[in-house]
Amino acid sequence: MKIPIIPVIALAAITFAIYHVMTSQGPVSQAEPPIEPARSPYASKLAGAGIVESRTENIEIAADVSGVVSELLISEGQTIDAGQLLLKLDARDVEADLKIHEASLQNVMAQYQRLERMPRAEEVPPAKADVTEAEAEVRQTKDAYERQQKLNREKIGTDEELVTARSQLEVAQAKLEKAQADYQLVIAGTWQQDLLVTESQVQQMRAEIQKTQTELERHEVRAPTSGFLSVNNETKSVWEVLQINRRPGEYVGTPPGEAIVILADAGQRRIRVDIDEHDLPRFEPNQPAIAFPRGDGKTSYPLSFVRVEPYVVPKRSLTGDNADRVDTRVLQVIYEFENSNSRIYVGQQMDVFIDLSEKNKK
Repeated sequence: MKIPIIPVIALAAITFAIYHVMTSQGPVSQAEPPIEPARSPYASKLAGAGIVESRTENIEIAADVSGVVSELLISEGQTIDAGQLLLKLDARDVEADLKIHEASLQNVMAQYQRLERMPRAEEVPPAKADVTEAEAEVRQTKDAYERQQKLNREKIGTDEELVTARSQLEVAQAKLEKAQADYQLVIAGTWQQDLLVTESQVQQMRAEIQKTQTELERHEVRAPTSGFLSVNNETKSVWEVLQINRRPGEYVGTPPGEAIVILADAGQRRIRVDIDEHDLPRFEPNQPAIAFPRGDGKTSYPLSFVRVEPYVVPKRSLTGDNADRVDTRVLQVIYEFENSNSRIYVGQQMDVFIDLSEKNKK
C-alpha cells in the first residue's frame, strides 16, 4: 500500500508547530522603565504640570528705534544690574547731527558773549575821533560861510558862492550829528532786544542738542530700572540674561519679530502649576507642595504657595500624555522654590504634587 507523502508532511508540520508554541511560551517578565517616574510623598494629593519661571516672568526687551546692532555687551547666563547697557544700535547719523548742533551752539554762544561785552574798548576812540573831526569840519565850514556872507554884503562875493558855502556848512553839521549818534550807539553797548534774540537762539540750540542726545540714547538698549521689581518691600536690581536673539550686524525692527533679549529676575525661581478644571473642587491654596524635575524622580524641591491667578485659561503646557486634551481649561497657581539652585532653569517642566491630607482631615 502506498503512503501519501503530502498529508504526512502536513501532519508532522502541524504537530511541530503545536509543540513549539506550547514549549516556547513562558511567564512574561515586567520591563523596568528607563526612567523612574516621580512618585507623590503624600497620601492624598493633587497633581499638576508646572513650568519654572522667574518672579518677574520673562521680560522681553525691545528697542525704541529700528537699526542694525553695532555692539553687544552681554552674554547668556550673565547677571546684570538695573539700567545696565545691553547693546547698541548703529547711530552714526545721530552722532553726526549731535556734533553739528554742538558746533552751532558754540557759534551762537560766541555771538551772545560778543554782544554781552559790547562795546569793545577799541571801538570807542575811533568813534570819538569821528566826532572830533566832524566838529572841526563844522567850525571850518561855518567860518567859510561867515566870510562869504561878509564878502556878499560888501558886494565882492557872488550869490552862488554864498549858496555853496551854506550847503557845505549844512553837510558838515549833518556829518557831525551822524558821528555823535554813532558815538552814542557805540558807548550804549548792545541793544537789549538783540541780546534776547541771541539768548533765544542759544536756548533753541540747547534744546536741539538735548533732543539729539535723547535720540542717541534711544539707540542704546538697557535693562529695566531697579524700581521695576519689588518683592517683600525689597527693591531688586539684578537681572539674568536668559536669551539673546540678535547679534552684531543683525537688523532690529520696531516692533521686533521676536524679543531682542529676554531677561528675568535673578532671585528665587517660581513655578506656574496648571490645575485641571476637573480638580478645582479639591484644590486648596496654602497647602504644602513638592516638585520633581522630569527625568529625575529622586530629586524633589519643596514649594511655598505664592498666589492664585483667578482666571481659568485654556491649557497650553502639554505633558505629552496620550490623555492630554487641548480643550482642557486650567487654573494657574504660582509657587516659589524654597531652596532653588542653579540646576533649575526657566522654562523647565516639572511634576508637582499638592498635599491634600490636611484638607481631608478637616
